[in-house]
Amino acid sequence: SLRRAGSVRPLLSGGSAVETIGSLHRAIVLTWTHITAANFAAVEALVTGVYGPGPYVLVDSARVNLLPPNVAAPTSVRADTYPWGTSTGALSSVSTPTPLAGRRILSWTPGTAVAGNATVYSTAFGLAQVFAAPVVSGLTYSFAASLRTTTGTATMAARVDSYSASGTLLSSSSGSTASIGTGAWTTLSVTAVTPNVAGIYVGSSVEVPAGTTTEVIVTDQWLLVIGGTLPAWTRGTGVPRVMVDDLTDSYPLRGRHNVTLTLVEV
Repeated sequence: SLRRAGSVRPLLSGGSAVETIGSLHRAIVLTWTHITAANFAAVEALVTGVYGPGPYVLVDSARVNLLPPNVAAPTSVRADTYPWGTSTGALSSVSTPTPLAGRRILSWTPGTAVAGNATVYSTAFGLAQVFAAPVVSGLTYSFAASLRTTTGTATMAARVDSYSASGTLLSSSSGSTASIGTGAWTTLSVTAVTPNVAGIYVGSSVEVPAGTTTEVIVTDQWLLVIGGTLPAWTRGTGVPRVMVDDLTDSYPLRGRHNVTLTLVEV
């Protein structure tokens, strides 16, 4: 469900005021039936702050695309370039050529780009902690993006990066290069990337891996998933940062618990 995260605050003059944020946030309800006391204690520890005050991240395998909506369908939601960043040139939100996924696409004018310059959605300018996907130990990640140019051709590659908690780049893995032109959209990908052992976040980018280009590059349909297989593109919902909102517990059997944990996206 969607709800407005907020709180009730008592007033010195009597009564109370309800404070809410301006946008709707997701409420996520998790339930467990007939779990043991030990398992319930682990759930309860989240509420009591044993693991820290939060926010926590909820990695949900049912949410295929780990990228947030304005990145998965580049610039379609906000019609601007937040939270995109680039190491060279300029970014803009455009509506031509015809988008594949939404109503807008990201346009990158790199200027004279030297080897290794990339458009990076999550990690430029310290945005990693908010918009990148968390590393889950033992899992791999795959990424794909569709690209074309408005004039000429450019040699491009897809890339998965891993970062420290502070956003420092620790490692990068790039897929095969391809010549991107003005005709049909070209999908670039890199699969089964194992993040750096010290990595906390993974991000995705497209790069000019060698040579230079002065072409205008447009991109759409970004997809970052867990695992080594890339499914068809699906809209991104991001990885929610959540706080515990409510915990209920009942006792259907001796030594067992029926538990409902409600989380609210922050």
